[in-house]
Order: sequence, then C-alpha cells, then structure tokens
Amino acid sequence: MTRGVPCISKGAGSLYCVLLLLASINHCDASLQNDLKCIARELTCALNLSSHQAISFTTLSKDRNYNFTLEPLYKELKECMSQHVSQVTFTPFTSSFNPILKEMILTGSTAYHPIPFPKKEIAPFVLYGMVYLNKGCYDTLYYSFAVIDRNGTKLFDSNEYALSVNESPQSFRQDIFNRLQDPMGYKRISYRGRLIGKLDKLFNSAHNNLLTYPAEYTIVQENPYAVQWQVNLFKHLLSEKYGIVENPTSENAIQLLPRGVVAFKRNDRTRYIDNAIDGEPLLPISFLESYDSLYYLYATMNRNLLKSRVEAKSWNTKKEIRIRDQIFDLFNREYPKLFNPFDYQKLQTVYQNKKEPSILTGSLQIADPTTGKERVHYEWCFKASWLASLHRVAQNNRHFDVDTYVMGVFKDNLAPRRYWAIVAQKWKTKNTRGTVIYSDDGYLIVNIDFDKTFKLSHFSIHYRLWFYNYQFDEIETSRTRYDKLLDDVNQHFVYEFSGVDHHLKEAMRDFLIQKIEIIGRDRVTHKGEVRKGALPEEIAIKRR
Repeated sequence: MTRGVPCISKGAGSLYCVLLLLASINHCDASLQNDLKCIARELTCALNLSSHQAISFTTLSKDRNYNFTLEPLYKELKECMSQHVSQVTFTPFTSSFNPILKEMILTGSTAYHPIPFPKKEIAPFVLYGMVYLNKGCYDTLYYSFAVIDRNGTKLFDSNEYALSVNESPQSFRQDIFNRLQDPMGYKRISYRGRLIGKLDKLFNSAHNNLLTYPAEYTIVQENPYAVQWQVNLFKHLLSEKYGIVENPTSENAIQLLPRGVVAFKRNDRTRYIDNAIDGEPLLPISFLESYDSLYYLYATMNRNLLKSRVEAKSWNTKKEIRIRDQIFDLFNREYPKLFNPFDYQKLQTVYQNKKEPSILTGSLQIADPTTGKERVHYEWCFKASWLASLHRVAQNNRHFDVDTYVMGVFKDNLAPRRYWAIVAQKWKTKNTRGTVIYSDDGYLIVNIDFDKTFKLSHFSIHYRLWFYNYQFDEIETSRTRYDKLLDDVNQHFVYEFSGVDHHLKEAMRDFLIQKIEIIGRDRVTHKGEVRKGALPEEIAIKRR
C-alpha cells in the first residue's frame, strides 16, 4: 500500500497495524475524505503510532512540484489523523529563509549543510505534499504526502490519489482549478513544474553547495528577451521553495543568460541549467485556434472610385452554418488523418498541381542573441518533390502528428459557391519511440467548392507557407521580432491564384498580417482610437 517504511510493531500494536492495513486494502471509495482517511491509516502504521500517543508535525504550506497551497488538504488530514492518536498537532513552517530544511526535503539528507540543524524550529516529523498535473486534463489532479524526520530520513511516502474539481475544497478549487482552466494559467503552472524539476536536479547534484547557509545571491538579468512573468516566477520559487534570498551585495550570483540559460556562481564554481527562462512565443497557442468569422469582399464607391473592402460577418443563415461546419470538420478532423497513416495518393490529389513552386520552406542560417540578428533562407519547392520527400520519411517509420485550425474563411466574390480559407497547421515528425524529430507552424491557402445543395464537393490546397518564428529583437536597428515576421509574410505571400480577385488576395494577406500584429501590439491605443490595421471586428467592437 505505501512506499514508506514498513510497519514492524509488536503485540497489540502489530495487530492494530494489520487491521489498519486490511482496512486500507478494502478501501474502494474514491472521495477526498475517504482517501485522506486511507492516508491517515497508512501514516499511523508507518510511524508505528497508537491511540495513546500524541504526535506533532511541522508542515510545509506549499507542495514540492508546483508550489500550490496545501492547507485545505492538511486540515482534512489532521481530522482523519485525530481518529488514530490521542492528539495531533500541525504547525506550519513559516520561515522564509531556511535553506537547510529545503535541502533536507530535496536531497533526503543533511550531508551538505555546514552547521547543525536548529531542531527547536521544527517538530520531530516534517510533513509535506506533492501535487501532480495530468496533461490535457483540467478537472482532476493527483496528490500524495511524505514525511521525513529531523535527520532528513524519509519515513513515509503515500500512494498517489485523484482529486477532482467537484470534490476538492472550495479554496483549493479557487486557487488551483480556476487557473488550470485558463490557458495562460495552465501554461504558467506547467512552466513552474518544469522549472522546479530542473532546479531540483541541479540542487540534487553531488558536492552541491548552492543551498548552504547563507543562501544569498545577487540576480543579474542578461537575457533581454525573457518573459517577465517567468523571471518573476523564477525569483519567487528561489525564495519560497529553496530559501534563496536575493541580496544585491552578495558575492554569489545567479545570471539569466541569453537563450534562457541560468548560471549559478558560488565559490568560483559555476553550474548551469538550460532552457530555464523561455523567450516569449511569437505565435502563442491562442493564435492557432479556429475563428468563427466569415469575410465578404464588397465593392464601394469612394470619391467616385470603385474600391473593394473586406467586412467580417457572422455565419447566420442555415446555408452559411452548414458550410462553416463542413469546412471546420474538414480541417479539424479529416485532413490531419491523411498523414497517419500517410496517404500518399490522396495527398497527391489534395495539393493543387501548379506550374510554379507552391511549398515555401526555409532554414535558419544565423541567430545571434547578443545583437538579435537572425537570418533565414527561404526556398520554394514543387509539390511533387515535397510530397515525395514526406513519403520517404513515412517509409522510414516516421510518424506525422498534424493539427490544423481554420483561422479565416473568405467568400469568393467571383464564384458563388467557392470559399477560401487560411488554415494554421502545427506539424510534428516523430520516431518510433514518439520522440519529436522536427516541428514547425505553417499556413495553408485552401479553396473549397460546394455544390447546389451546399454540400462540399471539392477542396484543394494551393500553397503551403512556412515563416520562421523569430526569437529576438534586433538591438542595433530596433526591429522587433514581429516586424521581421511581417516583412517575411509581405515578401513571400503569393498572388498567382488564377481566377481570383486581386483585392481578395490582398485581403487574405492582410488578414494573416493583422492576426500576427494583434499578438505583439495593443489592439486599441490608450486614447481609445482604433489602431491602424485593426481587423473589421475590432473596429466594430470599439464603435459599440
């Protein structure tokens, strides 16, 4: 049942322990209260406690993995423990600076600290917990508890138990589950867990003196491209989880280097962790989503000149909704299936035969984080050679993981039952072990035809575009990453569609550019003026 120290009591205590174990084995109710009762029985057995004993724990208020609050679970666990001992006391460990205790929990021993542990600050047993995220699941967590003594020896390690949003305490629900269901909140929580894993590995390395007293460092920011909330979270974790204090006068230093590397310097020794601070994603998850908008091209008279404009509208009529559902179903479900298993013959018909190259590829030639200069070599290739190369990769037991998202749909003003779509595509190539070998984000320019009954009759991909996701702003020229990406889109967007209004082609290009612009700039200025290049729906929202 438990991975902790086995119960080895004698006599009546042994019988009591056996009964507790049998009770826990027969336990089948998955509710929070019953799970905590089971943990309390296991803990009582592991520590060889009886109903005539009093027990005292020092508790750590935050969990090891994500720094979540554990107080609501401690409260329930304490009530369950009180059924097995005469008295139970939980005392929160509130000192913000005690790296020795942090080190004991990290390493499981006190081998590294140079001074005796101040035992009067804690009880004979230290209780702490861990929370685990289940990737892609926002309504269920897993948790476990562990106990160490004042020598750092682990005495108890519980199994993992599920905790659903419906059965969790109200405060736990507000602090954790509400953030999990927010995309940005989930991203920050996932990042926090990854960073803690890297730091734990660093602090657990042999001959480590990074947490020895006094654990004071000056923190130097040398990565101008890092996301500020990640830097702030990094500092918070160093303080709350590891007991490291930021002291500008300290001879010890923590440096945030370019490319996200963090260097710990102490006593003339330097230790690095890679990819600790990310560069801000240029195309975040929110960009690669399906947008429920339809764009019409209109001709208007402006100062006696005929001028075309694009206007966004909702899918209102039954015909429009039926068309929308078929387009979204095509790319959110059907198209990705052509790559797993790889359907070479079908893809030959899906990609349009064109006299000119229609697949835009590229490679990064230079990336200098100190100046921000990045040089990308773009290259056009023909559909036949591109699909042939994918076919060879598939025959070498590679797996393609392809997700597509409809970004915008345009009604063709020259053909009554023809629509055009810009589709974002997330691409991954994996080996037989599921390891990602290659990944990128691309864009498909697609035409979709419908018959007289509004049923999808044909679709073809005219162009597959790829643009480099720039990492750095150029320091010397002050060109931002967004500017560089927009230059690429302007330069490499294609206009060789036959039988398509030129204004519609420009509208599709502008749509892609404006979607990218929204990510990097405010949609509306602080004075309330609509910013230049705002999308039609933004202007409408502002005017309302």
